[in-house]
Amino acid sequence: KDFANDRTLLNADSLVHWEVCQSPSGQWLVPGYDCEGNVRQLYKYIDFGQGKRRLLGTPTLGHHVHGVNLFDKDKNIVYLCEGPWDAIALWEALRFTKEGEDGYQATGAPSASLLADSNVLAVPGCGSVGRPFMKWLPLFADKDVLLCFDNDYPKSVRGKPIPPSGFAAAKRAAGLLMGSER
Repeated sequence: KDFANDRTLLNADSLVHWEVCQSPSGQWLVPGYDCEGNVRQLYKYIDFGQGKRRLLGTPTLGHHVHGVNLFDKDKNIVYLCEGPWDAIALWEALRFTKEGEDGYQATGAPSASLLADSNVLAVPGCGSVGRPFMKWLPLFADKDVLLCFDNDYPKSVRGKPIPPSGFAAAKRAAGLLMGSER
């Protein structure tokens, strides 16, 4: 419960659904999957203090996508988030919300929720939208993909503006999705 609160999640059970676990040494681990739903990476959640936290993957295993264990190929919509925490929070919101006559309403029935026809996945970070992303393209075949990347602040190098990393990654992802043969 403490970790769910730390990550501003609604329900600690969501961590269980996403297979987030704690190691015997007390470190939090987040699995990364291949397209078939096999665990291929374990990301370790590191708190460096002073608000600096990161997920670090096992060296040499490469990046892998989060949430494939919950993926249903028969669902038409895929929300693709940057990072597992945003994905889990969105998954919770969709799972406990339905659209009614008066707009959006709370629901306790996942079969009636916005999640009923949606998948939520997460890339480990903006840097994985490139070569690693190409191996995940089969997950998005014939789906409506909604890119939900962070709205980072613009930066500049020597006075020249550079696009925020979330914007640049979303642009790369859209290009790869549009250029995919599937």
